[in-house]
Amino acid sequence: MAAVGRSVNRLYVLPLHITRQVCLAAKQEEEAWRWHARFGHFNFDALEKMAKKEMVQGLPMIEHVGELYDSCLAGKQRMQPFPKKAKFRAQDPLELVHGDMCGPIRPATHDGWRFFLLLLDDHSRYMWLRLLTAKD
Repeated sequence: MAAVGRSVNRLYVLPLHITRQVCLAAKQEEEAWRWHARFGHFNFDALEKMAKKEMVQGLPMIEHVGELYDSCLAGKQRMQPFPKKAKFRAQDPLELVHGDMCGPIRPATHDGWRFFLLLLDDHSRYMWLRLLTAKD
């Protein structure tokens, strides 16, 4: 447990005191990648700005690294939103019917129904539901 106070600029300050000093030798580039990973694959430009403004205690001056992990790029990709309207819509009733069968349902209903078939007319959006005892 630690008591943490908020500074004037609404940032939380958490002073950490390392009890055992450890000497690690690393190249500047490796150090940059280490901090990049520590901050959840944060942007190198943003890490460089944070170091210049001394926003993080212990963060060394970071040179911009030109390489990127494949996982960094994959994590930043966004999915395109689903289209609001279908590309094709039936012009007449029963021109296009969508169907879905579900089952076996356990336990079966009191009358022994274990499957159901749902049909949807694309034009009118009318639905039919049929209870079935078997798939065939």
